[in-house]
Formats: sequence, structure tokens, C-alpha cells
Amino acid sequence: MHGLVSSLVCQPPTSAGMRFGGAVLILFAACIPAAPTPSVPSVARAERVSVSPVRSIDLADANFADLAPVGRAIGDARIVMLGEAGHGDGSTFRAKARMVRFLHEKMGFDILAWESGVWECEQMNVAFASSAAIADVARIGVYSLWANSEQVLPIFSYARESLATARPLQMAGIDPKFSTTARAAYRRWLLERLDATTLVKPEERADLERAFSRFPNVGKMQKLSREEREEDRAAFRRVLERAEKSEDLLAGIVLTDRSLLRRSLRNVIALYEWHEAVRADISTTVQWDDHVSLNNVRDRTMAENLVWVANERFPGAKVIVWAANMHVARDMSTVDGTGTRFNPHLYDGFRPMGDLAEHWFPKAVYRLAFTSFDGETGLTGQPASTVDEVPRAGSVEASMQAFGYPQAFVDFRASTDERGGALRGRRPGAFLGHVLFEADWARVFDGVFFIRTMSPSTPRAATAVK
Repeated sequence: MHGLVSSLVCQPPTSAGMRFGGAVLILFAACIPAAPTPSVPSVARAERVSVSPVRSIDLADANFADLAPVGRAIGDARIVMLGEAGHGDGSTFRAKARMVRFLHEKMGFDILAWESGVWECEQMNVAFASSAAIADVARIGVYSLWANSEQVLPIFSYARESLATARPLQMAGIDPKFSTTARAAYRRWLLERLDATTLVKPEERADLERAFSRFPNVGKMQKLSREEREEDRAAFRRVLERAEKSEDLLAGIVLTDRSLLRRSLRNVIALYEWHEAVRADISTTVQWDDHVSLNNVRDRTMAENLVWVANERFPGAKVIVWAANMHVARDMSTVDGTGTRFNPHLYDGFRPMGDLAEHWFPKAVYRLAFTSFDGETGLTGQPASTVDEVPRAGSVEASMQAFGYPQAFVDFRASTDERGGALRGRRPGAFLGHVLFEADWARVFDGVFFIRTMSPSTPRAATAVK
């Protein structure tokens, strides 16, 4: 594609661009060429893209005028998915936290659904009303990569403070996985409620106990033979089938626990389906980096869990999803890994949650990806690494950084001419693990939140705020 933004010195808020409600409509043909060098191509035609600068990524900054273009792009969407290129992106965490506050206070979104366990996040919601330190509350529900991050912790404090308002921000989980620490607690919770019902016959309790003793652990798979997997899956299926067949059998437990019991059992069964899909009865070494489609069972179940959150657990609510870019994506069919250290066909056949959700929420989902040009990323407690390990020429990030904004937003849906404006078409982008895959990114996401320089996630302070 000729006339890339990265080859031009654009003048964002001057006569070279026209303002439209906070956005700057850049006319590429009107950009001023850089000082003459052999690397600066001529501009053959005018290409336009609507770029909105974002002033702040500070949760405490409640002047949301800079996010108005994001709000207009979201419009009447009922589900807003906030992605992240990597799980160690501290600056992205800060930006997402402020986005959550904006969506909650200005756009009526009352549920924050995490890429974390369904059952654990329900327990976290209960703990918000306790006197426990907020860091301890966060660890009950979400994965440690977020619960232990100094950049994420403020959103949990915000949620606790919102309990005193007419519209508290409530949490939910959408991942079928259970954290290691939650397994024993879930076992106790489930068996206590089953003991209060007639769902399990006395001779079947031993089957459940046996199943719990070798519960599948996805990520680091526990090897089960096909026979063991079928025995254990059947034990949970019997309970679920009875729970779905008759409310009378659930009379011994409260209504919210009945719904959670059924949903959690569906997630348990999904873990066995995932175990089968990756053939963990043969090998527990899963080659995630060869075929992302191995995650299809997980993403399908996350989409089903999102439907449960939005239509059953919190019926009619508007929901924010906090997850990785790869899970909030829409159409991954154009993603190409040629030239990366990964399988060129890494994403072939992958159906992410963001794509599947469209079936249940047609034209009501907005998928916002986050990316950056340079800086560092790193999981809490681990060494940070650069996000600029590969050439950036021609990438989405190189084009975005040329506008000169520390943060900016582009709505692929509204950019002029065709979807994505000047960013349309195949080009490199570091949306997936900060690796430059090539894709038509306007087909993958609905919008992009750009952060020029990424800072890594850092461990929470030893004395976390209440």
C-alpha cells in the first residue's frame, strides 16, 4: 500500500486535518512530507482515517471528553470487549481500567466479565462486601496475572466503592478454567449443595469424589486415559442432566446457586471436551504455538458463559469483557504468521469468543483491540521484554505512531471510504502477543486503542489499598 502514514510527518490539529467532535480527520494527501530522503515515498492518492487522540489512561481522570469518540463508536452495543496484546501490558491495563469507568458511569455498563473462572468470580463478588483487603478479594476471582498487578488493582477498588451507589459495578467470569487454588474450594461448594438436594444418589457420590481427585488441568494437562475421562465426564453429566430436567430436585438451594451450579457443571464438562480435543489421553504436552484452534472448545464455552452472564445471571445488563485480543477477535481468517517464529497457519480454523458472540448478540458487540509501538511488557514478577523485537515498517503501529499522539483511537467501522480507511487491507500488526502477524485487521477488530509506549505490569504494593 502506497502513502503509509509512517512515511509522512502529519500535522494532527492544524489545517492539514479537520476536527469532527474530538476526532481528527487526517487527509493523507495534505500531510507534509518529511525532509527529503530516499525512504520517503510520494503520495499518489488521498487516503483518510479518523484518528481520535486520547488524553489520559488514568482511572482517576473523570473528564471523559477524550473518550467521547469511543462512546460514539460503541453506540448501542450491549457487549464491549476490551482486549490486550499481552498479559503483561501495564499501560493497557491502566487504559482498560479507565475505559471500564467510562463505560460504567457514562454508558450504562454495569457488569465487568473477566477472562477468569465463572465460579471464582461469583465468590469474588460476595467478597467485595467484606472487610478483606482488595488485593485478597481480587485473588479470589481473577487470574494472578491481573490480581497481582498494580495497574489492575484500582479497578477493584473502584468496584468496591461503587457498592455504595445506585448502580454498582459487578463482576463476572467467562472462562471454563478453574484456578489451581479454586479447585478444592469448588469441590466443597458443589458437594455441599448436592448434599442439600436429591441430585446425586448415595452410590454415585464416590464417582464424583474420584472425578475430583483427577480433575483435568488445562494448560498443564493431567493425563487421563480415554476410559478415565469418560467415567469422570459421565459422573458430572448425570448431575447436570438431572439439574436441568427438574427444578424440584434443586429445591434445597437458593435460586442464584441453582443457576451457578448448572453453569459451573457445564464448564466442568467443557474441560473434559477440551482434554479430548487436545488428545491429552495420548500426551499432556499441548502444542499451543502450533495450532490456536486447540482453544476452540475454550472460546466456544467462553461465548456460552457470556450469554449466561448477560441473559441469565444479569438479564438485560450491558457487559464489558476483559480478555486477550485473540479472544475478543472477530474474523481471524486473514491472520498469517509467515515470517514469524510461529507456524504460518497458527490461527487457521480458530473461532474466537468475539466471533461466536455475534450469533447471540447480532450487531450488538464492539471489539476494541489494544496495541503499542514500543516500550516493554512483562508479567508481574517476571523480567520485562521489549515489544519492538521485529521491524515495524508498514505496520498498524508504525502508521498510528506517526500521528504523534501518546494514545489514540481508531474506529474501523466509521473510518472513511471503506472499513478501516487508510488502515484497511493486509498489513503487519502486533495485536497478538506483540508479534507482527499480517492480516486485514479491520476484519479482525472493530476498533483500535493505540498506546505509543508500553510499560510492563508491575507487582502490587505490599500494602494494598482497602
